[in-house]
Amino acid sequence: KNYEDVYSLFEKKGFSNIKIQGMGDIIIGLLNTEGAVEEISINGKTDYSTNEWYDASSVVIIRCHSMQKTNAVDHDEYIKQVTANNDNASTEKTSDSSDNKETTTSEEKDQGSKYREEQIRKKLDGYKGEKLPSLKTYIDEMGYAATYVASNSGDDFTDWIAEDPSIAENFFVDGYANLEPENKTVTVYILGKDTVETQKKNASNTAKLESKIESSYAWYAAESYGKKQYSYFKLHYYMEKYAETAEDENTWFLKAGCTVKNAFGQKLNKTCEARVSGTNDNPIIESFIVY
Repeated sequence: KNYEDVYSLFEKKGFSNIKIQGMGDIIIGLLNTEGAVEEISINGKTDYSTNEWYDASSVVIIRCHSMQKTNAVDHDEYIKQVTANNDNASTEKTSDSSDNKETTTSEEKDQGSKYREEQIRKKLDGYKGEKLPSLKTYIDEMGYAATYVASNSGDDFTDWIAEDPSIAENFFVDGYANLEPENKTVTVYILGKDTVETQKKNASNTAKLESKIESSYAWYAAESYGKKQYSYFKLHYYMEKYAETAEDENTWFLKAGCTVKNAFGQKLNKTCEARVSGTNDNPIIESFIVY
């Protein structure tokens, strides 16, 4: 998609901190299209789940192919920079042949840099899910300075790992961001062993539970139950979903915003929690509370 389309999608969902970043990777003869999206990150993570809840103030960075490289900036500022760069490009077309020769040499160097960056990215991608020491060794050999951040809490473990490299044994690689080949810096996202084991268990429970009762059926069952308890009940599990978790392989824990009417007919915004088990054909409400 074009970055404008993706920007519009995030904006419609209520996100307010959306940045556009031009990669500066378009070179004559290559097939990349100006404005085509290459990667999207949320709070620095490119490996995110559609089942997770993200605050509307989360930092969304849309990286797209472009003629000129830019920092991550607001939408309007990016438009200004692109316009200015295009104007400059048009002016440079009038330069003499010696300038063109120098430009070609510069483009070849840029192309080589882009190729090396792509190779580094592929290498980093390959370490996802691996123990951190193996990636740390590679980063150190490359001469990069890495910042190690827990992806689930945001805690910075860089100084701890520098003081005692053996601490790295307690973590797995969860991804990376902010790769800057020119400055030789990168941010590595990590997860503790216990967290990884919990995620694996949750993933297994979710898969088993989905085979019995899909989450969409569980939400529908919770809303139907609420309508029987109140004269008016609306469960906002699209726009105000707070939790959709497999407590075990038999039960969903659901939490979302809701609207109910009190005894005086007034609509009140509340929060609803429900536990649902059973099957698609026969969902069972284990617990239900509105507060």
